[in-house]
Amino acid sequence: MLFNTIDFVIFFFLVVGIITILKYRRFQHIFIIFASVFFLYYTNSYLVVILIFTILFHYYIGRQIYKADSKDGKKIFLIAGLAGSLGLLGFFKYADFAIAQFNLLASIGDLRLDNIR
Repeated sequence: MLFNTIDFVIFFFLVVGIITILKYRRFQHIFIIFASVFFLYYTNSYLVVILIFTILFHYYIGRQIYKADSKDGKKIFLIAGLAGSLGLLGFFKYADFAIAQFNLLASIGDLRLDNIR
């Protein structure tokens, strides 16, 4: 489901409408989580695993930040949470680009070796 399709527009207005109908915030958050899972499953099913992992990761990091007694402990967990999130983002955003560049460099190297021989 791409953002510029009629499927997304219908899905978006349906989700926003249901959120405005729900009065309790706890149910709104749960509904948003399930709507996000459905959206990613409809788009590409393997992304659901990444979303669930990220939700659980942030939940447990947040609990550890809350339980930490010192500011240094809180900072360590905050940095771990940020590194985990940015690491996932960086991997899924730039891994394909990096692999393509390494393959391009390897093919250029092979062409140069063939010209030398």
